[in-house]
Amino acid sequence: MLGGCFAVPVHESTVDSTLSATTATMTVGRTDRAEVRQVLGVPILASEYWGFDLFRISDWSGGLIVFVYVPIPVGGKVNGYVLVSYESSGKVAAYNTAIRESFGDVRINAGQIGFTFESSGDQSAVSANASRRDEYLDTQQGSDRCTVIGGCVQFYCPTKLVMDGDKPLSLPQTQRWLAPLSLTPGPHRLEIPPNPYNTFHAFTEFSCAAGELVYATIETHEMDVSADGRRRIHWKAQLAGSIGLSRDRPELFREQPMLIWADGTWLVPQEPGR
Repeated sequence: MLGGCFAVPVHESTVDSTLSATTATMTVGRTDRAEVRQVLGVPILASEYWGFDLFRISDWSGGLIVFVYVPIPVGGKVNGYVLVSYESSGKVAAYNTAIRESFGDVRINAGQIGFTFESSGDQSAVSANASRRDEYLDTQQGSDRCTVIGGCVQFYCPTKLVMDGDKPLSLPQTQRWLAPLSLTPGPHRLEIPPNPYNTFHAFTEFSCAAGELVYATIETHEMDVSADGRRRIHWKAQLAGSIGLSRDRPELFREQPMLIWADGTWLVPQEPGR
């Protein structure tokens, strides 16, 4: 039977070679945005204010495994990502690449910008590092709106936030994040809704003034340990917790990147002033 098992290649992805060829044309500090786009095409996500372009190159790789004369198809789609960040002059400041096959996550950084893709929830997100985050938040303290900035104490974060009963905002679940939400001054309600995977549900109510920054600290803990210290088996992860509020930035958030785009939504202005 083992003698009847062999592989037949059908198509090999060219994403790897394409990424190498295209990025070889870029030189940090010399190549400008127009030249990058001339080679890589139209970005799938971009912002001049935040200074980045995100490109995706797609192909597929596949073949057949013949087992006892039965062909079994294997392989799937292959996506290559190129993240390019720019200086204020428009020249390339940094770039990075990643390849994702049928399954797997992507996590890359280029300069002050990061990009992640989580296969578990088919979730993409773009973040700004702490330095770029603070530059933006400083500008909000003089605005006519207030900003609530949610973040988790633990590595695991609930995946959805609901503000004032609006549509849930889906966020990455395998990384710590800070999520800024721009609001009109006045009373608000921030909620983490129930979900199919765990029992955590929390909410808090607060009021904010124009130009004010409010930090919402999300903390969770496990409840699935019995009095004798043994774990019990549940269909859902047994989590409880709370959302704490502060006008001062918690020390834990000092170096935390801030999400600027997630779930197909800009959490911050894509091009402020336009």
